[in-house]
Amino acid sequence: MVSPFARNFEWWAADYMNNPVLSPENSFSRWAANFNQKVSLKFSRGPRILIGYSLGGRLVLTAFKAQPELYDAVILLSTNPGLLRDKEKQERAQNDFQWSQKFLQMPWADLLREWNAQAVFKDSVTEPQRNETHFHRANLAAALTEWSLARQEDFRDFVAAQSPKILWLSGERDIKFLSISMELKKRAPALQTEVVSRASHRILFDNPSEVATHMIRFLEDKFT
Repeated sequence: MVSPFARNFEWWAADYMNNPVLSPENSFSRWAANFNQKVSLKFSRGPRILIGYSLGGRLVLTAFKAQPELYDAVILLSTNPGLLRDKEKQERAQNDFQWSQKFLQMPWADLLREWNAQAVFKDSVTEPQRNETHFHRANLAAALTEWSLARQEDFRDFVAAQSPKILWLSGERDIKFLSISMELKKRAPALQTEVVSRASHRILFDNPSEVATHMIRFLEDKFT
């Protein structure tokens, strides 16, 4: 059921796997410029709200920083603001390259089994169903390397500066990302952070109703 409040907005889900100007063929900065141009044309008047989960959240941060005046509110779910140490970046780049090769070569069922076994997805209640025919393996592989966390800048200072616009959501069982949200909150007390109960990293699937409740409350406080 769609929330009555949600009907107040026109929604657009960016297709960054099939649209060439939003695909992983684009670097972070080029993607942000293309995305913001589309938003400006599609939504000539505000308020404009950005919402992103995991990799989508990292892309959202890139677009937001490129043109912060374009957006009135930003909601980030299970999002990594960036790596701090060169060693972490090197390890992440190597890991993402290895995964990109698996996405190109492994049988689909084996690939999903190994992907879902990663520590970050531990304790997730519900795994999304993914049919191979719905995806382009080359694009998935490219996303892992072109949009690797190793290539992403650190957004911590930017998040602190823009904290009044941001809602940051993490799952209570997602220890790594919960600690990130606590770190960000300590740095920027104005940042609104919420913990989603009975949820790990995949908060959209683990507890969608509570995610929606937090989002609606945040948006109502801002726009009603």
